[in-house]
Amino acid sequence: MGFYRKRTRVRKPVAQIAKEHLIETGNDRIGYGDCDLLDAIAKKATHTTLFDKHPLDRHIAILNALDRSNLFEKSLFRIWVGNREGLARTFNLVEKK
Repeated sequence: MGFYRKRTRVRKPVAQIAKEHLIETGNDRIGYGDCDLLDAIAKKATHTTLFDKHPLDRHIAILNALDRSNLFEKSLFRIWVGNREGLARTFNLVEKK
């Protein structure tokens, strides 16, 4: 028997999947609270277990992946929840191709 090399598919990073999805939908930014966009990205990332997680954990994991990537530029915006003030992340595409 000979040595057979397994064929493996190249797994795209979540940030690359997010960039492609944003370009497809015509958006140039994504952030905290964009539930439809974040869930669609999780569905497209079939090589991960993102879609099996709780929605809040899933959204945080995707935003953390975008934070680590150089495809997106991070900015913060101020939100008010009840009597508390906080900051939420939003990410803009660096270059749209």
